[in-house]
Amino acid sequence: MSKNQISKVLTFKPLSVSLHNGKYSVCITGTEDYSPINVKAEDKSFSIPFSRFSEYFQLEDPQAIIDRLSYFQKMTYEEFQDYFESNEEQAAPIVAINLCTQPNKPWYRDGIPVIVHTMARTSYCKDRHERIVAMFYDLVCEDGMPVSCIIEEGFNTCVYDALRVYEEAHSIKEDEISRIKLIASSGNELAINVKRYDLEYLIRRATENKSWNRRKKLNGLLELLNSECDDQRKLQ
Repeated sequence: MSKNQISKVLTFKPLSVSLHNGKYSVCITGTEDYSPINVKAEDKSFSIPFSRFSEYFQLEDPQAIIDRLSYFQKMTYEEFQDYFESNEEQAAPIVAINLCTQPNKPWYRDGIPVIVHTMARTSYCKDRHERIVAMFYDLVCEDGMPVSCIIEEGFNTCVYDALRVYEEAHSIKEDEISRIKLIASSGNELAINVKRYDLEYLIRRATENKSWNRRKKLNGLLELLNSECDDQRKLQ
């Protein structure tokens, strides 16, 4: 970074604009690519990298971006998040890079690059939030990546909530049964659905490989997940 750039970052004063009649605000906190743009309502918030807005508006000047945001005055908080939040296109490179043990050397499991398992799991998903959670599933559950590492990447709050369920479940140094019970008890439908897809995918793989004992075990885990979810619904 040049001296001028460093000076620009150090002296930058956050800029903000209120939208939807003051019901939420958008604040630019810095000019570097990953300086978060914070979007805040009274009881919720999310962040987007500065680079997302600069690419969208084809502008580098924060004040010019703030001025353009006035065009979105009528958007509700939910509409604004849905419009600007990160999607599968932003998730893919993060997942691909982190599923490599070394640059250009993918992490393998069962003789197959883990990213192949990851993308196969997404084929079961029904919407983009399920697909994004499924894409990060291996990184959080198998590789132990903290959810905080991607908290400012601009994904929907529901994505982070689901991934935190997995993070908590996999902090339990016990068996998969305990983890499934915790996921089911969370009541987080997004986390539950993607876990179900994971088990369904693994059952299909076990069937294709004629791994009957593994298939039996996985079927038992899927039945447990469904049973625990049914019990939770009865308690509501």
